[in-house]
Amino acid sequence: MKLTVTQEQARAEAAALAMWEHTSAAVRLLDADFDTALWSWSGSGPRPICRGDDPVAVEVAADLLTRLHQASAAAFPFPALEETYGHLEDQARENAAYEQRTRHAPARGEAGVQRLDTARAAAMRLCPTAGRTVVLHGDFLDKNLLHRARRWAAVWAVLQTCHAWREDQSDLETCLASSEFEHLRHAGEGE
Repeated sequence: MKLTVTQEQARAEAAALAMWEHTSAAVRLLDADFDTALWSWSGSGPRPICRGDDPVAVEVAADLLTRLHQASAAAFPFPALEETYGHLEDQARENAAYEQRTRHAPARGEAGVQRLDTARAAAMRLCPTAGRTVVLHGDFLDKNLLHRARRWAAVWAVLQTCHAWREDQSDLETCLASSEFEHLRHAGEGE
C-alpha cells in the first residue's frame, strides 16, 4: 500500500507501475484509488486529517490497520525499531546540520535537535510496551511506521523537525515548543 500527498503523485506512481508491469523490475499494481483522501488542504498546503474530519478517511485507515495487524508473522528477520532508532536519530542530526549550513540558518531544525534525547528515551520506553510486533509498512522510513499514534507521533515529530527541510518547519517548531508536547517525556510509562 502506498499513500501519496497529492492525487497527481498517486496517478504518476500508478502509471509508472503499470508501465513497468511486464518488466519484472517492479511490484505489480493491484489497484489504485484516486478519490479517497486522508489529507485536507489549506492555504499553507496539505494537513493530515487527525481530528476525524473525514469519516471515510478514518474508516479506510482503521480498516487498513486492522487488516495489517492480522497478518501472520514473517520468517524474514525484520529489524526491530530499537535496533534502527539510532540510525534515524543520526540521519535527523545530519539533515539538521545540512539545512543549517546550506540555508545559512543556524537555528533551523534546532528545536528538534534539542529534543532528540527526550524522544529517544520515549521511543525506548514505548518499544517494549507493544503487545506484539507487527509489520505495518514495507518501506522502513521513520514516517511510515505506525504504532500507538499520539505518543509515537511526538517521537517522530522531533525527528522530522530535525530534518529542517519541510515547508511546515515553523509549524513543527511551534508544536515542539508547546506545553502540550510535554507528554512526550512520559510516553510509554504506565502502559
